Order: sequence, then C-alpha cells, then structure tokens
Amino acid sequence: MLRSLRSHLSYANVAATLALVLAVGGSSAYAITKIRTRDLGYHAVTASKLNYNAVTAGKVRNSSLSSADVRNNSLRTEDVRNGSLKLEDFAAGQVPKGDKGDKGDPATSIFGTVNAGGVLSNGKGVTAISTAGATYTVTFNQDVSKCAAVATIGDLDGGTVAGAHPANPQQVQFQTRNAAGAEVQRPFSFAVYC
Repeated sequence: MLRSLRSHLSYANVAATLALVLAVGGSSAYAITKIRTRDLGYHAVTASKLNYNAVTAGKVRNSSLSSADVRNNSLRTEDVRNGSLKLEDFAAGQVPKGDKGDKGDPATSIFGTVNAGGVLSNGKGVTAISTAGATYTVTFNQDVSKCAAVATIGDLDGGTVAGAHPANPQQVQFQTRNAAGAEVQRPFSFAVYC
C-alpha cells in the first residue's frame, strides 16, 4: 500500500496537502489568539456556546446583573450567604412580622404635679411634700439618689424649676424661679427616672 501511495506523491500533491493543513489548522490557531471582546457582535455568544460553570462570580462585573438575568427558582437558600440580605431586598409583605415582644417597663413610675402652695394634685410614688419659700422637698417611697429628676414650670408665665438631691436618698428638692430669675413659688410638674 505504501508503494502505491508513493507512486502518486508528487511535489505538487505534497505542497497542496501541506498548504491545506496549514491553512485550516494555522488560521484557527491564529483566530483564537487574535479575537478580542470588541470583535464579537452583541449577543453573539449565547448560553448554549458556553461550557457548564464557565462563567464564575469573578468573571461578572459587580452590579451588572439584575433580577431579569436570573431564571425563576434558580437560586436556592444555600446559594445566598447568611446575613447578606437586607429588608429592602424583599418585596412588600414578603417578610412576616415577628412575634410581639413583652410589654416594657414604663418610662417612670414616679411623677407628680405640684401647685404653687406645695400641694400634690396628682402623682405616684410620692409620700410627702414640704415647702420653704420657693424650695419644695418631695419625699418618695423609695431610694431615688441614683435617679434623674426632671421638672417643668406648670403655667404659661415662664420661669424655671431645678432639682437636686439632698442628703436623704428618698428626697428631691425642687426650686422655682420666675422669668426674671427671682425665687418665687410656682406650680410645676416632675418625673423621676430610675
């Protein structure tokens, strides 16, 4: 068989065959090394032309995909990193409300309203009030030495009221002044936060 093949070999046949092999094989190799992204038409490479798992996260530009690029039901729970979703990632009504929590403690359970004469008109946690001029000493049913006392003047004529802790841990002293700054008996309201 080799002898019969040798009789047909000529310089022209060998040159033509070699040229054909180089043209077909060489041009493909050339094309593979020279084709760039800019040489491809829009939508020229489709999903059917890509190997399975050929496109990885590292090959996708951040924020370039939208929900339209993801097939329905293609993402599973294990595909989403824990803690990576935020409330705005869900549609309205998609996230159920959680259980209602326990009722918290009231902001304060110690408060009162005092008229200018030192009489408590309403309040809670107060056991006594005494006055000495524009200074009102309010006694409570518990230790308030580490609590914050807040007070405000009880009418529209202006003025100030300030509170301080005396030596007795169950008392707060309030001092009232008029708009000019003189010590004057004034109505006020207070709250003690512990």
